[in-house]
Amino acid sequence: MNNDDYLCKGIKKKITTNNQMTLSTLKSKIDFINTVGVDFRTKWLLLLNTILMYVYSKLKPLKSLINVNSISKYRIKVNHNICEIEFRIQDIPIFYEVMLEKVYHVPQEWIPECATFVDLGAHVGCTSVYFQQYHHIGTYLSVEPSAENFFILQRNAALYPIICINKAIFDKNKMVKIDSSSLKGQNHHLSEVTGAEVDGIRMDSLMKEYHINTIDLLKIDIEGTENILFKNKPDWLKSVRIILIELHGDYTVADLKNDISPYGFEIISSENPYGIKMICAHRMH
Repeated sequence: MNNDDYLCKGIKKKITTNNQMTLSTLKSKIDFINTVGVDFRTKWLLLLNTILMYVYSKLKPLKSLINVNSISKYRIKVNHNICEIEFRIQDIPIFYEVMLEKVYHVPQEWIPECATFVDLGAHVGCTSVYFQQYHHIGTYLSVEPSAENFFILQRNAALYPIICINKAIFDKNKMVKIDSSSLKGQNHHLSEVTGAEVDGIRMDSLMKEYHINTIDLLKIDIEGTENILFKNKPDWLKSVRIILIELHGDYTVADLKNDISPYGFEIISSENPYGIKMICAHRMH
């Protein structure tokens, strides 16, 4: 195993370990609920739904009794700002990953005023809401192909200058299929055979359609289609400053490095002084 693969596995292990529902991590989440919840209703709902998700993930005989698609609205405090956010019980682990573990943290001084963010795989909008509380954003594109996720994403984005786009990043501007049949609605992957149809769009086409000349931060969580995003000389990378990415499947940090280093990107080590936990690449020139 080379150093790049070791780095990738180390980051994934750290995030996954912190985010697993165990009795010890459950206590840390309860402590966080008391800090982040603005009112009694939010604290009670977060506690109840956290426990329900714990039971759902650990006690198989009780799974059928828990509706993990149930949506709740919460009033939370993020970076001293009070905001509202909605998500399903099944999205609880992602909420903690983003808000408690802060896996998408980047130093505020790296982001200019009136920045442009593009969120590929925005899910239900936890990262979209998180970034809005920490950075001065001028343009924010949230791209999410799943219709179920997109419905909630739109509700969470309604109070912010966020453009929600129900499309899938692909290597062609054509219809593709989204298969989430075995993933309980949290995630999805592109399929040529089964699933709901959604418009696919190339990254350069997306930027042209929405008049994006520079991307200050590109967040990527696209469930295994990273190789599609970066193949065929992705010259649009010349317009990107920072990449935060979660890798899936057989696509490794070494693959990422090979694809983006010709465009001046350097991958930041997991042992960094910036508090960055996600795989991050910064364009040096």
